[in-house]
Amino acid sequence: MFYRLNPQLILLFFMAVKRSVSKVKKRATPERFYKKVVISFITLALILILFIVYFSVITVEVLITPEEKREKIQTIVDVLEGDVNTAPKDEHLFGVFVDVELDGDDVFNATGTALVNEEELGEVVLKNESNSDQPLVQVTRLSTQEGVTVRIDSNVVVPKNGQVRVGVYPHEDYETFFDEGKKIPAGTRLNIPGLSESRQLVVYAEVLNDLGYSGNEVAAVSEGDLTASSSALAEKLLQQALLQMKEEKGMTTNNALELFSHEVLSFESDAAVGEKTSSFNAKMKLHVFGVIINREHLLTFAKNRLTESLSEGKELSSIDEKTLNYSLDKLDLDAKTAHLAITLDGSSSLKVSSDLLEKQKIVGMNKRELVDYYSQFENIKRV
Repeated sequence: MFYRLNPQLILLFFMAVKRSVSKVKKRATPERFYKKVVISFITLALILILFIVYFSVITVEVLITPEEKREKIQTIVDVLEGDVNTAPKDEHLFGVFVDVELDGDDVFNATGTALVNEEELGEVVLKNESNSDQPLVQVTRLSTQEGVTVRIDSNVVVPKNGQVRVGVYPHEDYETFFDEGKKIPAGTRLNIPGLSESRQLVVYAEVLNDLGYSGNEVAAVSEGDLTASSSALAEKLLQQALLQMKEEKGMTTNNALELFSHEVLSFESDAAVGEKTSSFNAKMKLHVFGVIINREHLLTFAKNRLTESLSEGKELSSIDEKTLNYSLDKLDLDAKTAHLAITLDGSSSLKVSSDLLEKQKIVGMNKRELVDYYSQFENIKRV
């Protein structure tokens, strides 16, 4: 809001006084002349006063609509060893550094399955396309092209230009293959590695029906079970370390912010992959290291840095706590120092005490000039 008095009105006033005086001089005696001059001057003075009062109460109102702008800060904060409940300093926060080794064990359920069947996998046909008999002893190996191997369960003689049936069971290296329910398809040719290469061309086996177990399924340890148990045990020990540290420092779950890493030093299970059991025991030795800080102090630090980053004429109107992100950028356990990379979003608005709102800067401007003047500034939506 500002006032404006037209200087041309004052000039018109004095010109009117001059003309009045000139007219009086031409047609009046000295006494009457001075009397009329005084009356004219007083009359015009009153008119001028009325003009001044009129223009003094006339005001021009400029309405400025501010606009909030999204702001973001990305910065680094140093963390030093100290009481996490102590208010942050200008350049750093205080934290608790953790560097411990923990041992633990737990029992886990097996979620895999295996087929239990004491019977043979099935039968194969041994064929001999030569002109001489071929004797084969029990446990003779038969292999697919991919290397899956079974053994025959009895001594046999394959007659020349003839064939004979024989039962087979899994080779010890391929028991897991069949326990997992896998099979060798019917019609598959099986070579006999114990024979010479030339003899293998004429003496071989052929699968009659799919070779595989068809018994009942039972629980067994899978590779995924061991992986899951390792992760679960590591998390259990990590939480154990955090809880212990919080209790020692008198921190609550709400204000404690943990930035931890861990390294599995050893992991053992009393069951192997494929072992038929409903549960198994696993134990682990874990190295836990990192730092615990006060979340409220970190938020305050980030907020202050965001405020300091604003240009002149702006002020922080709000922050979005959900956008507070942090990560451990550097950790020195020997020196007990850390660097955290943090980001925070907020909104800024036009500062009420801003120089942009001073009346002296806009006195005498018309509407177009006002709009052009304020359009160059941030946080102003319209004028």
